[in-house]
Amino acid sequence: MSKEKVIKKESVHVPPIKEAGMEKVDWKAAREFLFI
Repeated sequence: MSKEKVIKKESVHVPPIKEAGMEKVDWKAAREFLFI
């Protein structure tokens, strides 16, 4: 859960413009990374 919190914090740190377009990609990559 600690890693997920860090990823979420990083996502928030990213600008809203990049977050809107890369939010889904980031989440998918982060989820795959965490799952693997």
